[in-house]
Amino acid sequence: MLISSAKNTRRKGNAAQEVPIFSKTYCRQNKTSTFPHPSQTTASFPKFVTKLPHLKTTLLLITGALLLHSQGLSAQQQNPEPCGQVEYQRQLEMQHPGFKDQMDRVYRMAADYANGVSLRKTVVPDTVFTIPVVFHVLYNVAAENIHDSLIYSQLFALNRDFRKRNADTSSIRNLFKPRASDTKIQFVMATKDPSGKPTTGINRVSTTKATFGSFNLTDDMKFASRGGTDAWNTSKYLNIWVCDLSVQNVDALLGYAYPPYDAPNWNSGSFPPSPDHEGVVLHYKIVGINNPRATGSLANSRNGRTAVHEVGHYLGLRHIWGDPPNGVSGCTVDDGIDDTPLCASQSNFDCNKSRNTCNTGAGDEPDQVENYMDYSSHTCQTMFSKKQMNIMRFCLVNFRSNLYQAEITRDTVISGIRLFPNPSVDGIITVEIEPFMLSQHQYSLTLTDMNGRVVLDATPCNQMSQRIDLSRFSRGTYYAELRDEQGTIVIREKLLRF
Repeated sequence: MLISSAKNTRRKGNAAQEVPIFSKTYCRQNKTSTFPHPSQTTASFPKFVTKLPHLKTTLLLITGALLLHSQGLSAQQQNPEPCGQVEYQRQLEMQHPGFKDQMDRVYRMAADYANGVSLRKTVVPDTVFTIPVVFHVLYNVAAENIHDSLIYSQLFALNRDFRKRNADTSSIRNLFKPRASDTKIQFVMATKDPSGKPTTGINRVSTTKATFGSFNLTDDMKFASRGGTDAWNTSKYLNIWVCDLSVQNVDALLGYAYPPYDAPNWNSGSFPPSPDHEGVVLHYKIVGINNPRATGSLANSRNGRTAVHEVGHYLGLRHIWGDPPNGVSGCTVDDGIDDTPLCASQSNFDCNKSRNTCNTGAGDEPDQVENYMDYSSHTCQTMFSKKQMNIMRFCLVNFRSNLYQAEITRDTVISGIRLFPNPSVDGIITVEIEPFMLSQHQYSLTLTDMNGRVVLDATPCNQMSQRIDLSRFSRGTYYAELRDEQGTIVIREKLLRF
């Protein structure tokens, strides 16, 4: 088992930790288990199963295989694997050597940005990113052809949770409430398909495959030639494939996602993966709110938050326990950001708010079981942290820059300050500030383009009349923000550069 040699020092509580970034591991239910090779005979499995007592299940995730041992408990009693993300990354590394290093590099940049180190392109906090979504519904039997209402409720759940509009934020513990964020990332159904034709954003495709669940995460659902359906342009749409991920009629896996990996800057000796793989895959039984098929072992997954978790991965997030290598406590491996406390392992589909698996000494904090990137129940998950928000927004701007539309919401303009002319034909604008305003504050101007990228950063504006030269910028639409010395926005305005 390979472990990344890249380290990152991160302090949680008062304990500094040397952090392997994106250590290779598996989305698993017990961190101390040794996974046998898929070729191991079923006769040896019962001994292995005893290493997973809290699962009370015979469903195992084994070195790229979701393997069902038929002895023991019924399917209704088994806990499915909620996320195949890290196993998926392991397989991508096997198929495309260098993928892991590339992904580690991306995450280090995003984590540094989230923690306050400005790298590459930055984005103003008030930019709202809107992402078009297409749901590919693959069905072999009628039950898999889920109703439109479940798709729309899934979109509602994504917007509810990413925009912090969920009423259950009231249940977040006081310690973590100030850290909960509105990510200002939102989702809409695609209205045009890749050829420009109108669409509902729901693409229904009949398949001859009984299931897309298998001993390996093969991505068959993403290719028409393999029984699935081809992605719509993954640089312009968030593709979500909805299909059966069961193995031998057991709900084995709930979902997985494709992380950002910065393909244009691929520096490996091997070829990068095809962009046609990018997107999210969901088990059809847990899509939407109150899906009637989310029963038994799926009953804790009825609030649409499997998709929230997986889209978090798609936008660059890790699990909050850091995905340590097998046999290593998460207390020694960080998720790279410092507003999610260290935790040794994932939650167990419950909501144990007394859980505190890492003792970091003075300033020690409990596990953040409310986080969408844990394995707590859907009724427990209620927040992304502010620095998780920063990671996702950084990854959008730098690695999925064609995916979204960006808009800065307008504030009321404070009297005594104005920007003109607007539109500007020659690229020159004038900022006028009344003397009284100048006597009270110092100001700076920031300009962003339509993608939310900062093109003019914190230019001082402390004169009654000051000319700003935008002629070096391309013609188009920009957003101007004038802030005082406290960072408070006093004016926000859309500018047209003709």
